[in-house]
Amino acid sequence: SPVNAGMVILMAGAVFYHTQLGLQVVIEDYVHIAALEFLLLIFVRFACLVAFLISAIAALKLVLGA
Repeated sequence: SPVNAGMVILMAGAVFYHTQLGLQVVIEDYVHIAALEFLLLIFVRFACLVAFLISAIAALKLVLGA
């Protein structure tokens, strides 16, 4: 149902946001080279966004019957 798909998308958003925040803290605590820290933070943000988009598209495909 569309309600369930919406809840799955919201849950995926929360999960990947939480993942991004956790990895951000780890990177900030343990990476001491400023340029590498910046690149890793950008990569983690991008990877979490891509993972969220893939999961949202998958949920929408399931609800739309494709």
